[in-house]
Amino acid sequence: MFKGFPILSTKLLDTLSRQHFLYFVKQYYGTEAGIDHFLYSPFKEDYKAIHYFERLHHSQQPAYFGIRKEFSKNELYKLANAPSARNSFVKIIEHYYKLDDNTRYKIASLIKQKYPQHFELMIKNNFRIVIGDNFGDVFYNVRIGQSVLLPVRETDLEKLTNYVPGSQQVLRFTTDI
Repeated sequence: MFKGFPILSTKLLDTLSRQHFLYFVKQYYGTEAGIDHFLYSPFKEDYKAIHYFERLHHSQQPAYFGIRKEFSKNELYKLANAPSARNSFVKIIEHYYKLDDNTRYKIASLIKQKYPQHFELMIKNNFRIVIGDNFGDVFYNVRIGQSVLLPVRETDLEKLTNYVPGSQQVLRFTTDI
């Protein structure tokens, strides 16, 4: 489960509404340590939010909120004030969000395993990681130079075996080349 999304709060909802995000779709985001988590996706256009909501047939307890309607707005803010809000995330990423070292090491390890022909190129060249999602399933696109784009799913990182966390992993990578 991707932990880089901010936690649902009334302050965040106020900020998003000032930026014209007036529609929110709630979806089930998984269970961790026996606690259900939810993901709220903000939209500026109603038709996009409705389209997203309609495609969530696989999700448990999906919900649609249009904060132009007082009842819907009150329901959303009530959820943001509830104690369970700490288990709810809003699907936004800051423009210059920095991945933690552990995640970057895991991405490098996975690329070394799945794409060994590109790993050395990645180490020698500048590369960029762009975070995206597909209905809450987070993925990373690793762009190496102008022509190589490698997809890495968050779920693949969670399943990663033979991973040694920390800086020794990076040191091992550089000595293997």
